Amino acid sequence: MNDGEIGIELSESKSDIEPKFQDDKLSIKVKITGEADVAEVNTKLNLMSSNVFTELEKKTNNEIKDVVLKVISSAQKEFRSDIFGFGEIVHQKNSKEWAKLKESWGESFPDVPVDVHVDIKIQRTGTISDPFQNELIKE
Repeated sequence: MNDGEIGIELSESKSDIEPKFQDDKLSIKVKITGEADVAEVNTKLNLMSSNVFTELEKKTNNEIKDVVLKVISSAQKEFRSDIFGFGEIVHQKNSKEWAKLKESWGESFPDVPVDVHVDIKIQRTGTISDPFQNELIKE
């Protein structure tokens, strides 16, 4: 899928953050869902093909996941700052466990494992029916 460029525009997104405790160890699960549209096409790929479209969705989800993981890692390792409010979410959803963590949250936050799952569905391709580059080739 390295044949040109395709621009994807998120039209709607939602995140759900769920703290998990196993053997008194905290981990965070982040689930991102939403919808996107094909905004720009500069490729010879046929976006009407379900195989191409499925691969485009998969690549979009992987790229979003990579970006989110990099930002979380940066917040944890470089800045050592809970800019996402994970601690507050732990407090809201499991106050008993939070009571054990809150005094050392600044020290333990950088080591909390965070799992990210992304499920963005590409809904519309607008009026795209045949890539412009294919029209040029025909002439």
